[in-house]
Amino acid sequence: MRILVLVLAARAWPYPILVRAIKRTWASRDTADVSVLFYYGGKRLELSGRNLYLPVTDALPAGLKTIACFEQVLESKEFDLVFRTNCSSYVDLSNLHGFAGRHARAQAFYSGRRGMFGDLPFASGSGFFLSRDLVELVVERRAEWNHELPDDIALAELMQRHAVDLVDAPRVDYTSARDLGDVDTSQFLFRCKTESPWRLGDIRILVAIHQAFGRARGRRHRSAALPILTALSRLYAVSLRLRRRPSGG
Repeated sequence: MRILVLVLAARAWPYPILVRAIKRTWASRDTADVSVLFYYGGKRLELSGRNLYLPVTDALPAGLKTIACFEQVLESKEFDLVFRTNCSSYVDLSNLHGFAGRHARAQAFYSGRRGMFGDLPFASGSGFFLSRDLVELVVERRAEWNHELPDDIALAELMQRHAVDLVDAPRVDYTSARDLGDVDTSQFLFRCKTESPWRLGDIRILVAIHQAFGRARGRRHRSAALPILTALSRLYAVSLRLRRRPSGG
């Protein structure tokens, strides 16, 4: 099964530093039958390495950008399954492929961490699967997309309208670097979204998860940029301790 991982990205701060962290951690290694593409809004259509720039707005909600990305990859990429994620997620590509191999279907497969928007179940934008036929459906039925809603909810509306059920998928959540403990390296999706300044807490979590997978698989990290990201994450940890320190009287 060929999986195309699409990462919703943007050029506005803090997304560039988060993209850099992802490229140096979970997207730094090739995985058989899995490819990764980062997509942005822009002024013109351009593919530069693993970065796809689309002639649509880079602002949220990201429906126009996601539909344009789907249209482009249908024309240019070979895949059976899309996994759409964002810059606040750590994705273990090997475990992702294993989960898809066990659970995915060739058709009408819509899966992710379940949320509720009123009575509407939706797969969180932190990471959802779509089989190729559903990617085609989104492009064909783009006129039905509600651009006033976040794209994960608008997608769920479209799926419901065409009688496509949501299949639950697991996710581990981290909202603070203080939540870090033993990382469950049997999982494939980790939501790493903090309220930290400059999203340094997100980076700290991304790096820590990546190091945990490296230890579990007996790998050494050779990326020259990883120590820089680790230093940034430690800087954030120091700032947390300083903020918690009681002030003198």
